[in-house]
Amino acid sequence: MCFPGSLVRPPEGVYREVRSAVRTGPERLQPGPSTRAWRSSLSLVGTEDALLQQLADSMLKEDCASELKVHLARSLPLPSNVNRPRIDLIVFVVNLHSKYSLRNVEESLHHVDATFFLGKVGFLITGG
Repeated sequence: MCFPGSLVRPPEGVYREVRSAVRTGPERLQPGPSTRAWRSSLSLVGTEDALLQQLADSMLKEDCASELKVHLARSLPLPSNVNRPRIDLIVFVVNLHSKYSLRNVEESLHHVDATFFLGKVGFLITGG
């Protein structure tokens, strides 16, 4: 898969790992053994709005049996007045060319519960 524009192609397997992690969400759309549809919510956190939007668009274009919802955020915590589903996976996007990007992720990490780090948090590094 090639990302459009100025995005760097991630190492092989990175994108698939994110997709498979999202698929393991515990909430079924319809009960029964014949369905394989899952509902998952992913939050992309980073300072580069265009990059996050392109990544989210690419993920949503993938043909998948899951219902995927992607939430974009510049930092954590997320506003409490927003009506949103439970977040199943957080991906922090860090640009190596920006000290602000790394600082933003470091500050956002303080707002993530420690139990969430067991398979529900990922880091995507860009600009390498």
